[in-house]
Amino acid sequence: MKFYYFLYYSFYKFWDYFSSPKMLSDFKSVITIGFIKILIFLSFLYYTDTVLSKIQLIIIALLFIIIPNIYLFIYNNKWKEYFKEFELYSVKKKRKYFMIIFFCVILVIVNFIISLNYFLSLV
Repeated sequence: MKFYYFLYYSFYKFWDYFSSPKMLSDFKSVITIGFIKILIFLSFLYYTDTVLSKIQLIIIALLFIIIPNIYLFIYNNKWKEYFKEFELYSVKKKRKYFMIIFFCVILVIVNFIISLNYFLSLV
């Protein structure tokens, strides 16, 4: 769970740095994590050649992706305790974790592209 909070922290810092004005970074981070989780879910669907109706996709996305993220990061304040801990990390340690997260996100995106290509080749 700590890694998940660090993922949120990473995106929070990213959006806080690049956003102008510096507001709603928490909401943007939740959206970014949700987007990554949706890419993972769609990759799974493409690899398994599973076809779901729109309502099933919406229900699954709400139950397993959107609602948990909103609860963990918008309504629950536990992440603030972790932020204090993450702020105390050394620059070297933060950089190491940021690089791990960066490569994981790149892998998710590449995996999604490959799965989409695989799915389209079947059609």
